[in-house]
Amino acid sequence: METHSGDVAVSLRRPKGRTAPLGLPWPQVSREQWNDYRWQLSHRITSVDALAELCRIPAEEAQRLSRVTDIYRLGITPYYLSLIRFDDPDDPIARQCVPSAEEVFGAQDGEDDPLEEEKDMPVPGLTHRYPDRCLMVVTNFCSMYCRHCTRKRIWTLGEAAKTEFELSKMFAYVRRHEEIRDVIVSGGDPLTLPTDRIEHILKGLRKISHVEIIR
Repeated sequence: METHSGDVAVSLRRPKGRTAPLGLPWPQVSREQWNDYRWQLSHRITSVDALAELCRIPAEEAQRLSRVTDIYRLGITPYYLSLIRFDDPDDPIARQCVPSAEEVFGAQDGEDDPLEEEKDMPVPGLTHRYPDRCLMVVTNFCSMYCRHCTRKRIWTLGEAAKTEFELSKMFAYVRRHEEIRDVIVSGGDPLTLPTDRIEHILKGLRKISHVEIIR
């Protein structure tokens, strides 16, 4: 990858022994690129094959992990990958983002909806459990998918944001329920949405007079 004049290639070596894997395919990325969230998103690791090549995962283990990602998607940004200490099999950052066979083979011990959000979901995407507040899930997309996520059930729906029609249903519900003063905008990661979509959501909520807090 080319670097611009004056750019300093980013060292992917991190303090405290955290070292990027050998063969990381961005050795000449500029600091400007590395710090650009758009570059990070466009270079995410999204397949077990790519992860296995970078992290030297044995073929048999990669095959097991593919059975996991057939159900629960994989997404790791280069930055997050660079934080992993690959000489530690129990590295906590790796545990957070690298798939594990336990996700599938231990599934009988877990729940698809451990927080039971859908039991309190009067309209798709909106959970209203406590009288004065509600939660809006406005996108299924995350730049990095945490393996312990309590909303993994929505990963199977694809990396999609709620449509304007779906958002309008949520706004209408909030308008009808004047006891709601606090709205949590969540996902996925809502800050990965385009600026105009974030603005649309915030303006839609700000138009509701009894909503005092948006977070």
